[in-house]
Amino acid sequence: MDELYNVSHCVCVGPGAIDRLCEFIVVKVEIYVYLYVYVYVYVYVYVYVYVYVYVYVYISAEKLHKKLIEAKLPFEACR
Repeated sequence: MDELYNVSHCVCVGPGAIDRLCEFIVVKVEIYVYLYVYVYVYVYVYVYVYVYVYVYVYISAEKLHKKLIEAKLPFEACR
């Protein structure tokens, strides 16, 4: 067994078949890690933006509602 697997640099060295299998595993792991990070970041950003927009719209609607009530009060008092 003269194959060598260097985990720190993701380099596989050894006889042909083992070398190709090792490269395949490393590439597959890299793809899964990339997809996991991509999905995690996408979901995190999506949730963050959704919550931010929801809170911003809710606060803006409350302020607008309060202004509308304050604007109507003098007219209702004249009736």
